[in-house]
Amino acid sequence: MAARALALFHETPESQWQQYARDMPLLCTHLGISLYYGGEQEEAIRLWEEATALAAAHGSTNAFHGICLLAGVHALNGDLPEARHYVGLIRDGEWAPVLLDSYRGTYYRVAEAMLAVEDGDIAAAKRHIRFFEPYRATSEHWTTMASVEAWIALHEGEAAAGLERLESFVRLRGKEASAPHVRHALSRPRTLLHLALGDVSTARNIVQRDTLPDRFGTVLKRARLALVDGRTADVVRLLGQTRLRPSTARERAEAAAVHSAALHRVSAAAAQPSSEALNAQLTDRGLTTPLVLLGAEDFGAVRSDLDPTGRATFPLRSALPSFATRPRLSSREQIVLRALTSGAPLPAIADELRVSQNTLKTQLRSIYRKLGAHNRAEAMEQAARHGLLPE
Repeated sequence: MAARALALFHETPESQWQQYARDMPLLCTHLGISLYYGGEQEEAIRLWEEATALAAAHGSTNAFHGICLLAGVHALNGDLPEARHYVGLIRDGEWAPVLLDSYRGTYYRVAEAMLAVEDGDIAAAKRHIRFFEPYRATSEHWTTMASVEAWIALHEGEAAAGLERLESFVRLRGKEASAPHVRHALSRPRTLLHLALGDVSTARNIVQRDTLPDRFGTVLKRARLALVDGRTADVVRLLGQTRLRPSTARERAEAAAVHSAALHRVSAAAAQPSSEALNAQLTDRGLTTPLVLLGAEDFGAVRSDLDPTGRATFPLRSALPSFATRPRLSSREQIVLRALTSGAPLPAIADELRVSQNTLKTQLRSIYRKLGAHNRAEAMEQAARHGLLPE
């Protein structure tokens, strides 16, 4: 419907809708919202830009909503220079205060909150999201509101509270929260919050259950989990061989950070080209937060590479804990662990893996040692606790 309406809008000569010119920005704005939530983000942004231009040409205040949407979406996408430009238009404009606090101001508050997090001002970010409260039960923007609230909690170091707040939002919205597109939209904040709590197993389950396979964001989540698991080669493979490409500057920078961290585990020299590309992206887009989505050790290594003098304005700590103490299984041990989940007797597993029973027992002893287990049952329990069981 939105695509057909857009086609009609473009096919209709301006002379035929000139008498409604003052209302056209509202039409473009709401049509853009439909396209945005339908996955047509670039077309939505073009419509919002057209809406603001039409409003300016006809001296209308109907530009407000479109400017807010442009500010918020650019901030979410990691295009901070553009976001700051549109936020400046709101701050400097002579808008009625009631507009700033209204439903139409939601994405302005999103932009302000996201920019405040990038600037390290969590208190300011929290002040802006308070304006979401009256619209939590009714706004179609609720998944964005929930994600921004979770983003702030993550950077505040309050992952548990952020997760409870997000799930309370989900309970408030009832059945609509179980729709596949909603679960996908919330998979990113849920995954990051669970990783911040050290709960790798639940994070892995969310990626398996709620993400869409044809999105680069899903590849990025899988690469992040591979990094947590210590599977450096899998990180490089996932990010290097996918036909999918990042849809936003934020995705691109976060992928570069994960890639750089993986290469750092090989050597600083191997990571240098990736770190240089990451530094260029962060500088161009005014981003800092992609760094804090790395585990503590990876964060320290990548940050040191980007800022050897310690004088830059990068964050000082990661939002995620250290994963260095998690057991690291070799690729062969992971295959054996996967076979153990079948419950089959060891001779059958040895046959399946085409190894002798003595070889299998040697591999099992190594797995038990790394997991701190004494038998098969304890090994499975520890593997589940550490999120090592196969998806």
